[in-house]
Amino acid sequence: MDDKIIKPVLNADIDSIHIEGNNTEYKVISKGITVETSYKDISDKYFLSDVKRNINIKMLSLTTYKSEDRYQMFPDVKSLFVSLYNKWNRFNDSVSLKDDEVLEHLSEHTSIDRYNLKSGKINTETMKISGFAGEMGLYVKGAVPLVNVVNILFDYAQYAGLGAKTGMGMGGVEIE
Repeated sequence: MDDKIIKPVLNADIDSIHIEGNNTEYKVISKGITVETSYKDISDKYFLSDVKRNINIKMLSLTTYKSEDRYQMFPDVKSLFVSLYNKWNRFNDSVSLKDDEVLEHLSEHTSIDRYNLKSGKINTETMKISGFAGEMGLYVKGAVPLVNVVNILFDYAQYAGLGAKTGMGMGGVEIE
């Protein structure tokens, strides 16, 4: 880590960032350093601990996913799982979740039990992307191994992002 860059940014009194390319202002909610972890560490954390059926998600930046060729501005459990499941399997060789039945079970046994969300749009050079930000709670019912997989995927979301356009800074989440 380059302390010449990181320390001044972390210590600076920055409350927003302006992106000139699309003339957009982003509010800085928090700053911090994420500790590097592995897929195995994430999976061990949940397979070797107590079950956590309630998951609280803070969407720190606008979050969206693409469904039927449109960016969605409301959360949908299945679409969120498809996004996380695909990201996990695309980049992970050590702990595989490659089973389409698992994906169906995740969606069937997880529900949104509360939310406090705001809709928003991000303007890019070529389009406007709708999405949502705020807080959302999930409840997971079903067998313990299934609950553990849900926890693993949402813990992973803190590193990979949730939904579409994470490379643009969308889908930043914190799990409580």
